[in-house]
Amino acid sequence: MKTFEQLSQSWQQQEASHPEQDPTSALKTRVQYIMQKKRVTQIVLAVALTVLVAYLVWTFNADHPSFILGLMLMILCLAIRILMEWRSVRRFSQVQWGLSLEAHHQQMISYHRHRLRIHQWYTPILLSLYWMGFVMLIPTLHRYLSDFWFQYTWISSIPIAVFLVGWIAYQIRRELQMINSIAQDVLKVIQEQ
Repeated sequence: MKTFEQLSQSWQQQEASHPEQDPTSALKTRVQYIMQKKRVTQIVLAVALTVLVAYLVWTFNADHPSFILGLMLMILCLAIRILMEWRSVRRFSQVQWGLSLEAHHQQMISYHRHRLRIHQWYTPILLSLYWMGFVMLIPTLHRYLSDFWFQYTWISSIPIAVFLVGWIAYQIRRELQMINSIAQDVLKVIQEQ
């Protein structure tokens, strides 16, 4: 049976063999994760935009201005959102690591406020306009689709919209928590110094 001193020594050796991760590298890992998520978001939005533009070109008919206007509204909403994400990625990549931790912390807080403004104001407006664009498509779809496909399209759009709004809200909450966590970790490192 081991003595207390032997247990204490083995515990200290175990702690020494697992050094704590450098806080700066942990922060950089989280930052890379956020950047990767933003790139995926941009790709998904770009694919959706490409599909809508192709559909607009394929189905363009000047006899149905509400249909064209609805598709263009949907396309515009996606294009604005892509532009906002692109600018956000650019702003996030401009957060400098070589600055003092206090300056870095202030940049993270500024970025967090920027993303909060996007998510609280612009995202709901763009989602509403996107949905209005879809609703503008309904009369033309009703005219040209069979009754079954029209009902299927209309009824299935509601749970899909509810799911997407819930998923977007969840992703927004996760992103803001991650950004806030990074800012808090930088603040802890500042306080430890």
